[in-house]
Amino acid sequence: MSLENGYYDSSSKALYLWPVDEISPETRLAISAGSGFLHLENASHLRFLGFSAQGFASGHIVKIAGGTDNLVADGKLFNSTASAISVNGQNNTVTGYDVFDVTRFVSLSGGVASPTEITPAGNEVSNCHFYLDALNGVSPAAGISGVGNVFRNNLMHNIPGQAIVFRGNEHLIERNELFNIGFEEGDGATIYSGAEFWGYGVQLKHNFLHHIMSTDGLMTRSGIMLDDHQSGTEVIENIFYKTGHGSLAINGGTGLKVYGNIFLHGNYGVWVRIIGDWKGRVKNLARFDSGELKRGDKHDYIWRCEQVVGKEGWNQKPWISNTPPSPK
Repeated sequence: MSLENGYYDSSSKALYLWPVDEISPETRLAISAGSGFLHLENASHLRFLGFSAQGFASGHIVKIAGGTDNLVADGKLFNSTASAISVNGQNNTVTGYDVFDVTRFVSLSGGVASPTEITPAGNEVSNCHFYLDALNGVSPAAGISGVGNVFRNNLMHNIPGQAIVFRGNEHLIERNELFNIGFEEGDGATIYSGAEFWGYGVQLKHNFLHHIMSTDGLMTRSGIMLDDHQSGTEVIENIFYKTGHGSLAINGGTGLKVYGNIFLHGNYGVWVRIIGDWKGRVKNLARFDSGELKRGDKHDYIWRCEQVVGKEGWNQKPWISNTPPSPK
């Protein structure tokens, strides 16, 4: 079996390494194996407390797939080329974990958004510490999708790319602290979403973002970016301190609400621009319909929206309501 910079001879059970750098007494060697540790599939009402795991090569170290009311709490997930956490189902929680030196931090999903139904999942990741220490060449992040999930009270830092990428509806991303993020990447932001006309109900609330670098010569970088006509997001009472070129970058979009935020020591507080050649993009919509441009591409805005809300679903229930939403 061949390995990167090495070879394992199964007949003699010998492992041969060809080190890229000089080996010293301080050199750390690690071998990952296995495709995960805890996998719950359509299980409910279970509790797993106080365990740690390391050295996994693929899959997810902790995966909750379906089920309801499961809790995984208090430990460490680290030193793995696997993803750390995946949470799906309904009202499932992972909390109190130190997560570092993995290739992906979190996949948080669940809930239903369709032409006839908007149902929140209520899954939660909270009180965790996410960072890179010794693992190079990766940029793990928290990916949040679906409807009505919660990412709360987490600390994230020392990440070369984007820390939180969200899509979907009615998520609550609150009380997180994020710093030293995006230092190897132009464009984007610490918290990012883009190109969803239907992305209503997401709240970015009471987060503290600080020391986010925007590198000269690269595309500008921000604390939060709502990109490519992202619509319907609320940015509420966050603190931005030294958060790149534009602390909050809004690149097109409608139905956005920004209030009660504090901006300190940045080039711009709220940086609003109309994205690129918007008239050209409107004209291109017909080229997607004709097949001249690839159906479902990011800029195929209306078709992508209607795959979620239905044909002109923005004029119909449950996507339109005569009553204002209740506060969270």
